[in-house]
Amino acid sequence: MRNKLIIAAMAILLILNVTPYVDQIGDTYFDKALSGAAVTYAMARVLNGIISVIQNVEVAATPAGVGLSVAPGQILDPLNDLVEQFSTVMLLATVSLAIQKLLLTFSGLWISKWVFSGLLGLLLIFLVLGHFNVARRMNKGLLYKMVVLVLFIRFVIPFIAVSSGIIETAFLNEPIKNRTEKLQLLEQTATQAIEPEGEHKWHESFIPSSKNLTKVKENAVLLKEKISQSINTIVDLIALFIIQTILLPIVFLYVALKLVKHLIAYDFSKHPAALQ
Repeated sequence: MRNKLIIAAMAILLILNVTPYVDQIGDTYFDKALSGAAVTYAMARVLNGIISVIQNVEVAATPAGVGLSVAPGQILDPLNDLVEQFSTVMLLATVSLAIQKLLLTFSGLWISKWVFSGLLGLLLIFLVLGHFNVARRMNKGLLYKMVVLVLFIRFVIPFIAVSSGIIETAFLNEPIKNRTEKLQLLEQTATQAIEPEGEHKWHESFIPSSKNLTKVKENAVLLKEKISQSINTIVDLIALFIIQTILLPIVFLYVALKLVKHLIAYDFSKHPAALQ
């Protein structure tokens, strides 16, 4: 009975190997995840750039006839560090997803499909034709180990994509969406902080004057308040994307490796019923 299950499982894997279904699921997952990570990274960089502009503005003032040069935007320095770290995490998350998508592309190349199909087909022939003496030595045989290893290489990335997609749909997508929307609002607030009033150009607001000093200070304080209120949102996004792009792939890779190790170590000679 178990031998029939083994044959059926290998036949299913053989079909999945030559059809594009598994690769399409992986492509869809990585395209969606890459798009979300790239958009969030872009927002983080825009926010970082706007803060840097305000932070580096120096406005001249002459209180009591004494010349001073002040930079009111420096109050944003600690928060700018957080945004820079956030953008770095998002860059790493985007690169991680891009690497996984590239590995999926390699595993789906025609040469890997043909190699796996040939090895798996040969093993199926041995089982179907009843060459159980060969099958009983599969745990020590090169053919069986090669099939398991090629099986791992061929399906590990699709397995990670499908498993991660299930977890994300159940637990991560909604929190990521909600916090990304909050980050978009923060980006809009930051953009408004350097938008010109009336018909003035944006850089004219930085021309030295007491009025501009007040304006820059107000914008800096407002932006500081908004970012301070969004610290939890930024930290949550960092945690969520680390889970999505680093922890989940590592966990499912570990599961796949343990399964492969178990399959290679399985001794068919000690379980003759598995071949009947």
